[in-house]
This record gives sequence, C-alpha cells and structure tokens, in this order.
Amino acid sequence: ATTSRNGVFALVRDNEPPTTRFVRPGEGAKINRRSPRLVFALADNLSGITSDTLIEARIDGEWVIAEYDVDEEELLLAPNRPLTSGAHTIKLRARDRAGNETRKSFKFIVR
Repeated sequence: ATTSRNGVFALVRDNEPPTTRFVRPGEGAKINRRSPRLVFALADNLSGITSDTLIEARIDGEWVIAEYDVDEEELLLAPNRPLTSGAHTIKLRARDRAGNETRKSFKFIVR
C-alpha cells in the first residue's frame, strides 16, 4: 500500500466473532408474557456489526425480525405471534463485517 502522508500505520486482522448474551428475560428464565420483548447484548470489538442483515434470529425454528441498535449494542426480538406455554429456544447467528460468525442458542419458559 502507499500513502500520501507520513505517519505510523497499523494493519489489524479481525479473527474474533461477535459476542452475545441473553439480557432480558435471561437464559432459563420463567416468564408470564406470551409476547415478550427479548433483549440481547451483541457486540463486536473490531470490524463491527453495522446492519440487521448480518443477524439471523429464530424462535422455535421460526424466523423473527431482529432489530439491532448499533449505538447501544442491543438486539431486540419479538415473536411473530403469542408463544404457547412451555419451553422455547432462540437461535441467533451473527456475523461481523469481516465475516466472523457466532451461533448461540438460548432457552426460556413461558408459564
């Protein structure tokens, strides 16, 4: 590479996938709401997640809309229809701009 200015430059390779954790209601939680708003912390330290299109979310195998707030590093999900009583599984797949991918599965219970 060439530059038009003098200075110190560094080239960084992003090999780390995004990190995520279930914030609300939380892993294994028992809730009473059949149409909950599910909140996840989703962050990437280098190349970043800059678009909802880099995220796929499913509840019990059914695709749901994932709303990602880049500034807050929060992912919001809501089921497409009210959930039945019992155990439910959320599967997330997120990629950063460098193509590093993380896949996570979380469970919660609707009473």
